[in-house]
Amino acid sequence: MLWLSTMGKLPFILLTLALSTIATEAHAQSWLGEAGSLNASFGTTYAVSDTVVETEGLDIKGVPASHASFILGVDYVTPHDKLSVSASLPLMALKFDIDNSDVAVPHNPSLAVNDDGNFHFEAQDLRLMANYQLVGGDYYAIMGHLGGEIPTNNYPTVGFGAPGRGLKSALAGVSVLGLFEKWVPGLYATASYEFSYTEDNDRDPTLAKYNQDHSTAAVVLGYYVTDDIEINLGGNAVIYHGGLNFVEFGEVSQTERDYHDEVLNERVYLAGAGASYAVTESIGVNIFFRTFLGGQNTTNATLGGFGLSWSVL
Repeated sequence: MLWLSTMGKLPFILLTLALSTIATEAHAQSWLGEAGSLNASFGTTYAVSDTVVETEGLDIKGVPASHASFILGVDYVTPHDKLSVSASLPLMALKFDIDNSDVAVPHNPSLAVNDDGNFHFEAQDLRLMANYQLVGGDYYAIMGHLGGEIPTNNYPTVGFGAPGRGLKSALAGVSVLGLFEKWVPGLYATASYEFSYTEDNDRDPTLAKYNQDHSTAAVVLGYYVTDDIEINLGGNAVIYHGGLNFVEFGEVSQTERDYHDEVLNERVYLAGAGASYAVTESIGVNIFFRTFLGGQNTTNATLGGFGLSWSVL
């Protein structure tokens, strides 16, 4: 429920963090890597929340939920070294601690099938992407990407144990890298934005009217302490451009209340820190932490994560 659609954006968030490590060699001209290179990645996150954040400053406390994500990714730089193709798939373990919840949660038990107090494992949406470096100089680069997300199965879409909204999306975005070697050696910054053009929810006409398009943004400011060790500060945001608000529950149909998780007008803002370490020339690891700053129609999920990248070729 709620923040799970945001957690579905983690592949993009992790991509931004992974891109920061590419600056290790301080070569913005070849941000994507060498032509013909193949990279595999594995990322895991763990998130916990205990409060439902509504609109207009309203909170519902005592609603404990947690989930772990395991994200598998692969990226191939084509013989044209400015173009790469990538794929990633999140696998999720989700739990709503119903026995320790202090309030009644507005979910239809027949629909929220994963909200039984146990962990449930679900594959989420396959993400396919083409990335192209538009420009690059000694100290800057701009990369665009196009692609899509496709649900891998008919997973549950209602409840805290639902991994996502089950909708297909077309994606377009841009990432910018800046290296500040002239002023502070080792200092860099990245900023990324992605727009998701998402299909309407065709379950019912009362749901189809809600716009599901959303934006995802991420920024990272990092510093290389040594050639192999990097530290960073970062922030992330997910903003839906329409949807149902909790405060409207008294004005909508029973169908809209039952399936509100699929059409929520969600916003989430996160900030935190991270670090990366180049173990070898082909293996890198990173860790990060993000705390909840604010939002609406979501939960106050705070998360931490670990990532491993491997240059296969």
